[in-house]
This record gives sequence, C-alpha cells and structure tokens, in this order.
Amino acid sequence: MSRPYVSVVLLTRDEIATLPQVLEMLRRQETPFPFEILAIDSGSRDGSRELLASHSIRVTDIPPSEFHHSRTRNLGAELARGELLVWLAADAIPLSAQWLAQLTRPFGDPSTMGAYGRQVARVEHGPLQSFRLAFIYPAASCVRTAADAQRGNGRAYSFSDVNSCVRKTFWAQHRYPEEIPLAEDIAMAGAILDGGYSIAYVAEACVLHSHAFSAKQFFRRYYAHGAAYRSIGLGGESRGPRVRRDGLRYALSELSWCLWRHGLRWAMRSAAASAAKALGYWLGRNEGHLPSLIRRGFAYNPRADAGSRAGSEQPGGPAASAILS
Repeated sequence: MSRPYVSVVLLTRDEIATLPQVLEMLRRQETPFPFEILAIDSGSRDGSRELLASHSIRVTDIPPSEFHHSRTRNLGAELARGELLVWLAADAIPLSAQWLAQLTRPFGDPSTMGAYGRQVARVEHGPLQSFRLAFIYPAASCVRTAADAQRGNGRAYSFSDVNSCVRKTFWAQHRYPEEIPLAEDIAMAGAILDGGYSIAYVAEACVLHSHAFSAKQFFRRYYAHGAAYRSIGLGGESRGPRVRRDGLRYALSELSWCLWRHGLRWAMRSAAASAAKALGYWLGRNEGHLPSLIRRGFAYNPRADAGSRAGSEQPGGPAASAILS
C-alpha cells in the first residue's frame, strides 16, 4: 500500500448520531492523492467504535479521563503517516466529495502551514448559530499572514480544528500545547503566523457543524478560553484576537440582527449569552486572582459539551460570539 499523503484524524466518543454520515462522505471523497483515516476513541458505548472498525479504520483507544484537546491531537499526529494532518470533528459532515481536495489544495504553496474550512449551522440549532457561523466563516476564501495580524486584523488568528489541516513537519516543531484545556487550534495559528508562514481559509471545504450550548457551558468554555489565551500570550491588545473590541462589535451586530429578523425574544437570548460569555472570558483571563476553590469549580471538562450536539438552543444559551470559536 502506498504511503498516504493525507491523514484524516477523527476524535470520537459516542458519535453514532452523525458518524455514519461522516464516514459515508469520507468514502465519497475524490482526491488525486491517497489518504488514510484513523480514529482515537475515548470510551464510546453507543456502537461508534464498532462502526469505525467495520470500515477498516485504524482505531486507538484511550480512557475517557485521558481525553484532552491538545494531548489527544498530539497522539493522533504521532500515529498519522501522512504529510498533512486533517482534523475533522466526528459531528462535522463534509458537504461535498471535493471537501478533502479543496481543504488540502493550499499546501501546494510551501509557505502554507495551516488551512481551515467553512462551517454551516444545523437548522435545528437556531438562528443565532446561523448568524455566528456565517460571520466567522464567510463565503469567500482568503489567505492570512503575519502582516494581517500586524495591521490589527483580529481574524488573522482564526482557526478551527473542527475542519482543518496542518503540515505535519510544522506540527513536529510546534506541538499542540498541553498546558491549556482548549484553544489548541488558536495556539497553532499563532505559531504559524509568528513563524512567518500563512494560513488559508478555504470556504469551498465546507462542513455541516454546530452546537447548542447551555448558558453554563458557554460560561465555562469562555472562562477556559480566557485562561488559555492568557497562558499562550494571545487575546491582548498587542498580539492575537482583539477580543474586547471585536467581541463587542460582534455582540452588537448579533443583537441588531436578532431584533430585525427574529424579534425581542431572540434579542434577549443574544444579550444574555453575550453577557455570560464576556463574564466567563474576563474571569478566565484573571483566574490567577481567584481563590483556588473557585478555579476548581470553573475548571473545564472537555467532554462536558457532548450533550450539546443535538437539540435546539435553550433560553440563555445561544451561539458563542464570533471572536472565540
């Protein structure tokens, strides 16, 4: 068997609701290169692991307690044989047979070290998710470099491991930081831009993917984002996303859109969610000043969001702001 050019890595746990569709779309991919699919399963009990094995996919098992956004991806990268590492969430369904070819096309340019694709929301997850994802993932592709970041473009650091690709040689020199519980993709984007390389946003590499987070989940995620951004030196006024400026701009845009298109009820949900996210992020950035008991109470559980993948948005828990994906 020829050595794969691309390794598609799935991180799974109880994904049976969407995994059959994901695997079917991966089977349909039309590429000019060989690729492999591998999975790291952290304790599925719904038949997901058996489904992966039935498709002759190489599965590595880890205990549920061992799952960690950075550490598990580092394991996946170590196991991968391809030159390019493609990360695809097990609940993100590629929308065309050209998804993989499109996502990896920018790597014909040797200065490209990362690429990520478009995400569109599930209708059942409500209009705020549709607005958020359309804001973060527009219809036009682009390439971003350190020059964009230096000009104050907060989106220069946009990246999402839901649907992304990284050159393996670059990952080997800049492994995902295991001291942070999430935002490993933003850390990778920072390493790429700081190294003088480019990131491609590929709108044509589109997946169906969204979540319906509760208010509690929003708060904890943004608390973790704030702590992670501070840990890796991003999210201030001099480097990384301008969270305060761009986050406020986004929140006002979302609020205005809700009032115009969906009325006061959705506008109130938007305002409440933005307040919860802002408070969580601010506390996370300042967690060093919080008592240890509170820090432990706010600690992020990376698998606690699993239940948010189905169902509609709940009051007080609409989509996250555009600046933190």
